[in-house]
Amino acid sequence: MTFTKTSQKFGQWSDARANTVFGLGFPSEAELNKFAEKFKEAKGATRTAGSNSSGNSNSSAPAVNTVTTNGTSSGTVNGTTESPLSTPSIGHKTPSVKSNSSASSGEDESKESSGISHKLIGNTESHLKYENDRLKMALAQSSTNAKKWETELQTLKNNNARLTAALQESTANVEEWKKQLNAYKEENIKLRKKVQELESSDQVTERFNVLQQEKLTLDGRVIQLESMLRQKDEDMASLRQANTELTNQNQTLQMDSDRMQLNMQELTSQMSETALNETRVKELSELQQELSDKIADMNSLNIRLAASLQVKPPALDS
Repeated sequence: MTFTKTSQKFGQWSDARANTVFGLGFPSEAELNKFAEKFKEAKGATRTAGSNSSGNSNSSAPAVNTVTTNGTSSGTVNGTTESPLSTPSIGHKTPSVKSNSSASSGEDESKESSGISHKLIGNTESHLKYENDRLKMALAQSSTNAKKWETELQTLKNNNARLTAALQESTANVEEWKKQLNAYKEENIKLRKKVQELESSDQVTERFNVLQQEKLTLDGRVIQLESMLRQKDEDMASLRQANTELTNQNQTLQMDSDRMQLNMQELTSQMSETALNETRVKELSELQQELSDKIADMNSLNIRLAASLQVKPPALDS
């Protein structure tokens, strides 16, 4: 197995026997490098233990020297240096054996060397199993963190998209406001120039005085016309009242005329019946003529009054 660094904070290794690829994430690159070194040490220790076991089985008189310092063992087996990674202390010393030693001594030393090798391999396998379990737990935690980071990344992307849209809209609004501001500035400059031109012109003062005089004249004319209008309103009210009275009188006269006509009819009937003389007939004729004249006068007066009521008030001069 080989640990491969895929990025500053992520790495992976493959297990051919389990047909599995393991990946890990770390908070910092320093921790990733530290883990890679530990992985190499564990891998080297495994290879060293395997080579030691093979060398001990093929050697008849091996020499094993073991030195223990503060709980960490460092041994030389068949001239190969063993890694001190998590290897328990071996508090046993074996003296060097010369080439001319007896057969019994060689057999004892061979058995002892084989036992030490088996212990080293067992300890290394236990350590690797522990490291493998720890790496699996770290992988599970890393997967959980990866899902969490993916969710946070998607949230950040959504927020970024909204912020980008808002920024673009704000940029467009700012550009529009800049255009409006420039237009207002240009219009303000033009108006200031016009004001300066008007202030520097003498004709403006004269024109203003003329307009002021015309305004005063028009104000007086308006007051006069308002007074005339009020007078006309009063006259109209009087004429309406007079018209009402004349209408009532006309109705009364009409009623009198109707009664007189009835009387005339009665008189005519009586004259025809009783053969009145010409004097009586002449008097009745004169009375009828007088009544007709009065009715005509009343009708003429009523027509003039109606015409007076229909007269419009004079228009105001602009």
